[in-house]
Amino acid sequence: MCEVIDDTLYQRYLAALLAGDRMQCAGVAQDLAAKGTAIKDLYIHLFQRSLCRIGELWEQQQISVAVEHLATAITGRMLSLLQAQVFSGATRGRTIVIACIADEHHQIGSRMVADYCELLGLRAYFLGANMPLPDLLQLINQCRPTLLGLSVTLTANLPALLEALDALGSAFPDLPILVGGQAFRRGGLAAIYALRGGNCPDGIVPSGMQCKTQIAPCGNEHTSNFNAKVAPAGGNPTGQFPPRKAYDYRNVSYIASLDALEQWLLAHEH
Repeated sequence: MCEVIDDTLYQRYLAALLAGDRMQCAGVAQDLAAKGTAIKDLYIHLFQRSLCRIGELWEQQQISVAVEHLATAITGRMLSLLQAQVFSGATRGRTIVIACIADEHHQIGSRMVADYCELLGLRAYFLGANMPLPDLLQLINQCRPTLLGLSVTLTANLPALLEALDALGSAFPDLPILVGGQAFRRGGLAAIYALRGGNCPDGIVPSGMQCKTQIAPCGNEHTSNFNAKVAPAGGNPTGQFPPRKAYDYRNVSYIASLDALEQWLLAHEH
């Protein structure tokens, strides 16, 4: 826990976020920034932590979708408040394209990743939500980034992620790809194994990562389309999925948090 952002301050911010009190949230964030709190600490210990808690409360059916969406929208405004500081540092030459895969409309997490990359000295091209695969391939071919980041929130969109990884691996076999998003916290890795017939894609699992056996709570937006796409009625995915290409995912890394992102970037700086 960050010493400047103690639990009392965090709980005050979270309460304001749950109440939809944008002004109080802004007051907390701006006061911390004015006191010299590192922007990275705000992103990790205030924004990321509170959004993860919001997601947990929604999964536990303690808050409504409306409250979750309002909290997300307020967080987006908090990020906008800090844009001047985010883009004030010098870049070190590396570039990253960050996008949500096709049909994925939840973009707040990927936006935070793009901002965080800027804070770490990368030039980030943030493409936002629902990026069609052909357009993504075209942009990568044009700007030739150092890295690519793909975000998936809904487990229903994991088949689109696999399709994108296969196409990207074929077109750009040496491009490192970082994948992340709430779908992986809701059993996405286990779903990917099932989709591939139980085989573990090389490189996509970080060391020490344990896969959940449950895909996700049934009957919510994260699974409503998933079963229809890839699973038989009443069951989990069985591997009956369109044939995969030979791409072995060796350049794909799963990033679970902003802290993990920074560690990965430092480890692969050269």
